[in-house]
Amino acid sequence: MRGSGKGALLLALVAAGAAAGAPHAAAQGVRGSAQTVVRYFELRPILQDTVSRSRVTPAADSSFTFEGFPAYCVAAESCIYYRPRDVDHQVAATQDVSFTAWGLGVQGLSGTVQVRGRANSGRDFVTPRPRDNHFDAVLAYLELNRAGYRLRAGRQQLLSGLGTTAFDGLDALWEPRAGLRLQAFAGRGLTPGLNEPRSEVLRGVEDYFFLSDDLTLLVGGQLAYQPRAREGLTLRYQREAFANRSGLLTERASLSGHSARLRPVLLSGEADYDVAFGRVGKAHLRAQVPLPRQRATLEVTARRYLPYFELWTIWGYFSPVAYREGELRASWAPSSALNLWASAGYRAYDETDAPIIVEPLRDEAGRGGVGGHWALSERLAVNGAYTVEGPAGAFVSSGQTTLTWQHSQRLALSLHGLAFQQIEEYRAGNQVVFGGGGSVDAELNERTRLSGGLDLYRQSIDNRPETPDWNQTRGWLMLQVEFGRDPGFARGDGR
Repeated sequence: MRGSGKGALLLALVAAGAAAGAPHAAAQGVRGSAQTVVRYFELRPILQDTVSRSRVTPAADSSFTFEGFPAYCVAAESCIYYRPRDVDHQVAATQDVSFTAWGLGVQGLSGTVQVRGRANSGRDFVTPRPRDNHFDAVLAYLELNRAGYRLRAGRQQLLSGLGTTAFDGLDALWEPRAGLRLQAFAGRGLTPGLNEPRSEVLRGVEDYFFLSDDLTLLVGGQLAYQPRAREGLTLRYQREAFANRSGLLTERASLSGHSARLRPVLLSGEADYDVAFGRVGKAHLRAQVPLPRQRATLEVTARRYLPYFELWTIWGYFSPVAYREGELRASWAPSSALNLWASAGYRAYDETDAPIIVEPLRDEAGRGGVGGHWALSERLAVNGAYTVEGPAGAFVSSGQTTLTWQHSQRLALSLHGLAFQQIEEYRAGNQVVFGGGGSVDAELNERTRLSGGLDLYRQSIDNRPETPDWNQTRGWLMLQVEFGRDPGFARGDGR
């Protein structure tokens, strides 16, 4: 276990011990769940190899192949090609335990904990985390709830228009009056999605980065105003930098809102602003128009997208290209058993300022899709969708369908299939990938649920018999057990 999780784990034990040590508290209790997930998958690793130029086969378009594989001749004497290795089988497991404890001797005080353990079969291929790091403290905080304010201390996560923010520290929320909320937070910043300091994530490669201090400080705040139902505005700001002031990691702000004043039109929008670069990042404005008589809904969206990278990463030195997009989506429910939808979008990329080598890069793309849900009976339903997108970047064509049979409230079975082809970037080329499988979801009792599934993916190859076998089989099994009781059922009369 790494040092970054020890403090969070200690808080978890304190909260659990306090709950266990207060058996006479009027509203003492614990509620949570334990979830075990086991995944099996097979992969076909690739290996870069070299071959002498005299052994490659030239083609009419000036390209080269070796034993059917594309070869890249960058030198006069040798060429590079990629060949497949043997299939690698892997079994990985995660164990999550999460709970909330209350009745800790102080009115409104509770503790929330979510910890995760990881393991794999130990073969050559491992999941993308260090071999000796088998533990994560995802959440571990104490919360004090009183009328008008809320305080949290410990490891926590905040979700906003700026994404998910994880940190170890303090979070204070104050509601001076109905509809108005003020929030402030500060603490040690953690790597997004990994819940660890960056020095732990990059252990062994620190010398290649300017990470002079493993401690980063995160500060931020949020103002939310909701004067009435279906109308509100939220402004957020956060900044993260190294504690020794050697560098800035991120400084951003976001604004989001929604309104129903132009009834029946519902408006919503959101935008984030990169303070460090002085530019708008992602932004969208959406108008939704319900048509009750036609049992339909129209939705129009204008979107701008510019990728964001933290300044400490190498990607922070690049200038990504933004795109602007318009999308129209319509849904129609001719009956209670049938719901159909269709969408279409147009995208235009900004100028790349890249040199033209053969021909200019494509800077326009379109996409569309259709799909629906059909309840064939009370127990049987089918879902399906088909989407197509291109040609800028890549051409993608994919379809999928799922058949679900709800045998009872405690048992459901499903079968699904898919097919896709993606040309150019990450291409399958003239190959088409077919996939199919099934899953089961069973409630063993009121506190235990078991689910699992198996998927097979196969490629159809038309014109290259020597192409590597990229077929895959994947499976998963999950067991979830709940413990404790809901605080709403604390009294013996069941209310």
